[in-house]
Amino acid sequence: MNETAQPKSMCWTPDELPPNVRLGANSVITGHYLPGDHPFKRFRSRLDPAIVIGAGSTMNGVYFNMGEEGKIDIGDCCHFTEAFLLCELELRIGNYVVIGWHTTVTDADFHPHSPDDRIADAISSNRARSWFALCRHTRASSAIQLK
Repeated sequence: MNETAQPKSMCWTPDELPPNVRLGANSVITGHYLPGDHPFKRFRSRLDPAIVIGAGSTMNGVYFNMGEEGKIDIGDCCHFTEAFLLCELELRIGNYVVIGWHTTVTDADFHPHSPDDRIADAISSNRARSWFALCRHTRASSAIQLK
């Protein structure tokens, strides 16, 4: 992503947005609910366009957390306040949608897709190692108690 300067008014105009973001007529993206933060901090999409926001929509304090192949389409006359949009592939949100405080909308659980990679991912986490150790211990204890 090209670095985008944070405007002093906390309102992003089309010329201040990343180049692959399309903002419809009379739509606005503000950072009023993001103290010292930036709605595009975790925006990594390489698609063009990556985000399309319809006409008359307001995005107050919305985080756009997107992977390199992510695409978000938001319809007309939507109002989001302090929402988290997490997108690896695609999110499509229709017209006249209201999303409230601290709502997370996501298209993925951010785990690997293949079974082998999921197992490796689970084993690599400390919490998972503790859980697996507990399961092994429990199975061993159960087997001993059954005999």
